[in-house]
Amino acid sequence: MSHSTGNLINIISAAPSALAVVDTKMCYLAASQKWVEDYGLQGKQIVGLSHYDIFPEIGAEWKTIHADCLRGKAKKNAEDKFIRLDGTVQWLSWDVRPWRNDNGDIDGMIMYSEDITEQKNVENALREERELLRTLINNIPINIFIKDLESRKTMVNRAECEYMGAKSADEILGKDDYELYPMALARISIAEDQEVFASGKAIINREKTITWKDGSMRSLLTSKIPLLSDDGKIAGLLGINYDISKIKDAESALFESEQKFRKIFENIQDVFYQTDQDGTITEISPSIEHHSGYSRKEVIGNPVNNFYYDIGDRKLLVKSLKEKHKVIDFEVRLKTKAGEKRYSSVNAQLIIRNGEIVGTEGSMRDVTDRKLQEDILKSLNNDLNLLNDQKNKLLSVIAHDLRNPISGCAGLLEVVFMNIDSTSKEELIEYMKMMQKSVLNAHELLEDLMEWAKIQFNSVDFNPALITDLQSQVRHCLKKIEPLADTKQIRISRNLEEGIQIMADKYMLDSIIRNLVTNAVKFTNSRGEIEVSAKKEGSGITFSVSDNGVGIAPQDIGKLFGKDAGFTSYGTLGEKGTGMGLGLCRNFVEKHGGRIHVESTLGKGSTFYFNIPNQQGLSQNTALESL
Repeated sequence: MSHSTGNLINIISAAPSALAVVDTKMCYLAASQKWVEDYGLQGKQIVGLSHYDIFPEIGAEWKTIHADCLRGKAKKNAEDKFIRLDGTVQWLSWDVRPWRNDNGDIDGMIMYSEDITEQKNVENALREERELLRTLINNIPINIFIKDLESRKTMVNRAECEYMGAKSADEILGKDDYELYPMALARISIAEDQEVFASGKAIINREKTITWKDGSMRSLLTSKIPLLSDDGKIAGLLGINYDISKIKDAESALFESEQKFRKIFENIQDVFYQTDQDGTITEISPSIEHHSGYSRKEVIGNPVNNFYYDIGDRKLLVKSLKEKHKVIDFEVRLKTKAGEKRYSSVNAQLIIRNGEIVGTEGSMRDVTDRKLQEDILKSLNNDLNLLNDQKNKLLSVIAHDLRNPISGCAGLLEVVFMNIDSTSKEELIEYMKMMQKSVLNAHELLEDLMEWAKIQFNSVDFNPALITDLQSQVRHCLKKIEPLADTKQIRISRNLEEGIQIMADKYMLDSIIRNLVTNAVKFTNSRGEIEVSAKKEGSGITFSVSDNGVGIAPQDIGKLFGKDAGFTSYGTLGEKGTGMGLGLCRNFVEKHGGRIHVESTLGKGSTFYFNIPNQQGLSQNTALESL
């Protein structure tokens, strides 16, 4: 080993950098500590070993470098990836130069390396990011491009190519807008570029409408952002174009639809409404003011319960909605601002989003007039049915009840005339009594029919007048009934307070007393007793008619004063009434503002009570109410 060779080995061994020297066969003569550390060769004696033995993965490239060096050719900046003994990956940059001896002959090679693993990792990361960014840009459905300072496109993504109708980016790159766009659009685009280059400020989402190559109108949303070089100067721009033509068309269609809906909403006669899940009104049409007097502002934001006349209707509506999810022609009662009751027909449904009920919506139609007409029709129909029943009742009475006594009288007269010569006085008197009974029954029936008909057709005049001698009035009324009572030997007594005066309709009062007493005679056995009483109570007079007759069954008491005349039964001697008398009594008593009722015990008799209030006070109250 020459002196120069020894010095070189010493220098290499002590060098702080990663240095090594090998002979012409690539066997190590010396290596620095840094070289050993970089290649993970600590504790391994490498002097004398071949570089190829230590790194068997070295390929043909290194063999070429080895051969070149032996011919005197150096190799700079060679890069290799090594797998260290510990398994980690390491990237190294190589410089390989021939090593000559004192005679100038090549005795080997000097190798210098630098660990560039971190640099390579950064480069790989940057490359991956660029590839990812490029992939992302190419697949974004928005036109993206880069321009230089002369507005020539230097990068375009796939969406830009498709929008421009280009098969590849090569058809666009290097061209400016005048070569790519219609003249009018190119001028606008170039002006935008110059604005960005001059101001250094970005254009963000600038909207414009353009005429495209095919003559169609398109709407674009454009952004242009300046790109800076390493020295901070503007080197170009990043452009983004987004075709919003379909969005604009949809917005226009939506606007037209909203306008149509708004016109319908503002002019609809029915009331459209929406509520949230808590029943608060969130929307209502202006027609609510016409129907209820409330303005929209007074209604929106308030609970719907506030506007129901009967909250029970709301509960039924909600229950039906929960069960069926919608209701059709559901009738509810609402109240106006003035507190009036209005009938509405509701069509409603639940608003369901993501499987949850978020509110209700529907329409309401005012059906108050229809409801009133229905009620009027029902009332007319009821009146018609009642008139028909009254007609049938009248015909029945005339055909049966009135015909019987008249037929009886006619039959008796025929018997008398046929046997007039052989009939004794006593027999004749008996016939006469029988005819008298039939005539009285017919007379009573006709009286009842006349009074009943007047009541039914509201033709009875109510004319209260002061009766100064009530006892005389009652006595005169009872005289008409005494013949009927005498036939059954029934005694009628009076128990009236002295000096009683009463304000009443004489005709009606007579009819009430006559009917009650006649009724008592029918249902009292021979030699029975009837008492007519009257006494002051408060500001009016209370009358009673008592008998010790057969009484009334409890289940029949409720039928006596019904509005539908017809309940009757046979008297103790088979007398049959019309079933109208007690109904007439109730009507006449109520005309006076009084009430009538009965207390009865089977087998012991009955007492009918009725009261006549002070008619002067009643007349005054009626007059005040009419003011």
